[in-house]
Amino acid sequence: MIEPQRRTAEARRARRFFFSKRMISPRSLHLRGVLLLFALAGCGIASRDFQISQDITAGGGPPSFTHSFNSTDLLAPLSADVSSVKSVTLTAAKLEATDGIADLSFVSGASVSVSGNLLPAALLATLAFAPAAGQSSVQLQINPKELKPYLLSGALVTASVSYSPTPVTARSLRLTLTLHGSLL
Repeated sequence: MIEPQRRTAEARRARRFFFSKRMISPRSLHLRGVLLLFALAGCGIASRDFQISQDITAGGGPPSFTHSFNSTDLLAPLSADVSSVKSVTLTAAKLEATDGIADLSFVSGASVSVSGNLLPAALLATLAFAPAAGQSSVQLQINPKELKPYLLSGALVTASVSYSPTPVTARSLRLTLTLHGSLL
């Protein structure tokens, strides 16, 4: 059993620790803010990777496919307004066959670009070489670029895929863009 005087002394020390002026000093508050920032970043709240996919039908029509993503499409997974986002970058782009036929050899080119009001157009990703026969997916080569200024200006991110020769029967493909968004 703890003596009453000792319990009182321990209680006084605990109160001093939690309620002392040192605990609310500017340095202490700064440290608490830094710890909160690390906690948020560690939980994935401050930044995260997210994917946006677009299904493509190749064949039975024109020898290419083009699709544009606007800022709402790109930022919806972050649930944030463009102005509150600190950074958005394209980290990966993947083209894959989704119809069970493991062959993308008919794909002759693929690119992802961004263009906006008063900003220079920029190539974000490109297919470095045509896929070999029997290859079911291919990664595009990424050119790092900050997308926030483009998204603020109402820019569109445009993905295009071209085929040669165009498949006689329709093929199902999927283009998946992986973006990294940061709120802090």
